Amino acid sequence: MSLLEKDFNYLLKLIKEKKNLEFEKKINFFISENKNSFLLQNILGLYYKVNNRVNDSENAFKKSIDLKENSDAYNNIGLIKTERKKNDEAINYFEKAIKINNKNPSYFNNLGNALASIEKFDKAIENFNIAIKLNKNFFQSYNNLGLIFDNKNEFDKSIEFFKKAIQINPNFAEAYLNLGISNFKKGEINLALSNIIKSTKIDPNFANAYLNLGNILKDQGLSTQAISSYQKAIQINPNLPEAYNNLGSILSLQDKLEKAFENYKKAIELNPSYFEAFNNLGNLFAKKKNYSKAIDYFQKALNIKNTYTFSHIGILYNKLQICDFSVFKDFEEKFKTIGIENDEINPFYTLALEDNPENQLKRSQNYSQKRFEKFSNKIKFIKKKKNSKIKIGFYSADFYEHATMYLINGLFREYNKEKFEIYTFNYSKEKPSIRIKKILNNTYEKNILNLPDIEVVKLSRELNIDIAIDLKGYTLNSRTKLFSYRLAPIQINYLGYPGTLGASFMDYIIADKIIIPEKSKNFYSEEILYMPNTYQPNDDKKVRSKSKKQKKDFGLPENSFIFCCFNNLNKISQKELQIWSNILNQVHNSVLWLIKTNEIAKNNILNFFQKKKVSKDRIVFAENISYDEHLERIRFADLFLDTFNYNAHTTCSDALWSGLPVVTKIGEQFASRVAASLLNALGMNELVTQNSKEYETLILKFAKNKSDLIKLREKLNKNIKTKPLFNTKEYVSDFEKLMENAYEKNNK
Repeated sequence: MSLLEKDFNYLLKLIKEKKNLEFEKKINFFISENKNSFLLQNILGLYYKVNNRVNDSENAFKKSIDLKENSDAYNNIGLIKTERKKNDEAINYFEKAIKINNKNPSYFNNLGNALASIEKFDKAIENFNIAIKLNKNFFQSYNNLGLIFDNKNEFDKSIEFFKKAIQINPNFAEAYLNLGISNFKKGEINLALSNIIKSTKIDPNFANAYLNLGNILKDQGLSTQAISSYQKAIQINPNLPEAYNNLGSILSLQDKLEKAFENYKKAIELNPSYFEAFNNLGNLFAKKKNYSKAIDYFQKALNIKNTYTFSHIGILYNKLQICDFSVFKDFEEKFKTIGIENDEINPFYTLALEDNPENQLKRSQNYSQKRFEKFSNKIKFIKKKKNSKIKIGFYSADFYEHATMYLINGLFREYNKEKFEIYTFNYSKEKPSIRIKKILNNTYEKNILNLPDIEVVKLSRELNIDIAIDLKGYTLNSRTKLFSYRLAPIQINYLGYPGTLGASFMDYIIADKIIIPEKSKNFYSEEILYMPNTYQPNDDKKVRSKSKKQKKDFGLPENSFIFCCFNNLNKISQKELQIWSNILNQVHNSVLWLIKTNEIAKNNILNFFQKKKVSKDRIVFAENISYDEHLERIRFADLFLDTFNYNAHTTCSDALWSGLPVVTKIGEQFASRVAASLLNALGMNELVTQNSKEYETLILKFAKNKSDLIKLREKLNKNIKTKPLFNTKEYVSDFEKLMENAYEKNNK
């Protein structure tokens, strides 16, 4: 029998309507009557493809080609190869289709897609343009050109092409989605949301649109709405791994770690090569302080994609947490350029790995460029009116029993309320103690924990904040992106992060001449506001507990010389441990008192000392106790030994306040010069050494000469009362002058 066009249309109609039984009955009949019809084999191939019988589909198209070489079959096999990510094979089939028929724009469009998938963008663009030349209204190719320019971060061009596709086909949901994604990458949040919502209205079952809508809502801090979008995407397509992964990320942020774990595992179940989900599991276990398991998951991500920077830095940082000192060799040999070239990393992760302000600047600039700069100045800042007092906003997640609050308490208490209004924008998940509440009562506290970014910006502007101060920088739980929108005319990086943010939207950093000497100014993107003594505030009214505890209560021997370092152990390298081993081996009746941490880190520390002939019973680990009790127990130590790349900060001023001398080695970057700054402001510069040899020699001098140590402590106790470090009122006065100068300069 001869087949008519209506027969083919009838078969295609059955496929579209998913009338599988009727289709199979009819196709088998037609094939039995027309065994040499390549067109019937093509239709059979399409049927199998629609029903996800991919191997059967490919075989049907190949049989069609055996019957007669035809462009449609080659094109369809190419599409199957593209879906299977066999792009080189796909290209070969599309080229064969074009060789037979070079007038079909779909073939060139499909070839362009395959070329784009292997990043041959110039050739892809060439083929998309041929498709458009063959059919000026071929909107799919305009959309695909947009995707290429989006991938190249040329968002003005990508937006232009997506709009052209929409102009030709106003019901093209995919183009609206892609337009929204480019809007978002360009920092046009409202346009992004508007266009992606349009795509969902055109196609209410567009799972990918809900996925990307969730991504934008998550980025803006709208967690509840983002969760709803991800759940909607999963409802439409339960096999969408990205939706489970991204839902897991929000749940992890909300500390719903078990639910987050379930979603990450589901994402991996759907896509066993999903390295981002493995990486997120690494982050989840790091959050649970299960550092070994975190490292295992980061490694699993790297086994899939060895160039994945975020897993490399995950391993490095988590090795620091367990004092696995192989991390320093890894860093020196393989990762010195990590965060500087290509992918960004949070520069906080490398502060303890090297003392290099130039590299820290480069990492910070790369991080800011990739994460925040796209939002910068997108919302025009308009100053409404001049305030009667200068309004300063401090933004932080640390307004609870935290090191930052211990330092800044005095500033919040003593500031001049006739000249200034201080606002604390609090996004901490922790509850403040009665003591912290009392301090915050001196400010206008605003809880912004559950406010999305845009609402925080709106609130700050409605309050007419003159100076916005970021107390977090790039430390844990920071919200630096708030500042990219411009919260206030003047924005300052202060106290929480010991380094530059490398951000165009941060105007100033507060430092002193020790922290940032003239020779190092070029390594800071912000203009430097110099405090006359030290950058670090201190509270001269903090009190120690008055318990009657003795050395034995803390596991300390009664008549031994007690060295201590109360820095987090992730600041310690084998360089310090080698020197401390030398000292312990020369000062026989001595112990080293360290802060307690996880068992793996503790064992790695003890193993290091054991190899250096230092008995493990000479290393004492201090339990975590209240701040007041900690200040009180410090008095049992004889000498505080500082770390190098990342000094003692709050722990240094705590020790000095308690009358305990601190020996430091001054470095190059901000984080490695803090102890020197504090000692200088206390008139104790003799405790600042220039190199490792001086550091070791000075420690031994005081450990072996009791009279020298007594004189040193007498001087320290005298200077606590007379020098600027612990003169809170003087510090606050100097700080206020800096704020007034910055304000006046901005309002000229």
